Amino acid sequence: MGKERGLSENRLSIINNRFDLIADKDETPESLFAKARAGDIQAFELLIDPYLKKIYSIMLNVYENSEDASRISQEVFIKAFRELINEKGKSVSIQSIIYKTAKELLPMV
Repeated sequence: MGKERGLSENRLSIINNRFDLIADKDETPESLFAKARAGDIQAFELLIDPYLKKIYSIMLNVYENSEDASRISQEVFIKAFRELINEKGKSVSIQSIIYKTAKELLPMV
């Protein structure tokens, strides 16, 4: 698990570095959201940053296996990105898309 944690921290560092570059250009959360809706993956990565650890933690609690939790978490964000692009005309938030997608991928109990 230590190795996975290091990869996650490295990934977050890359995202934070990208945010610093974009922040220098006076990007707002609203403009990042608009760019993500238009298909900009880098803008989407910046928007999902606050949710990465939370979704992984939820999936780890449910699946009790770090490999499965990582795989399902990745699925959540891939599906959320697709949904964000497909829901262009609707009023949605990134948080609602992520949590709705995560809920859909949870096993039925």
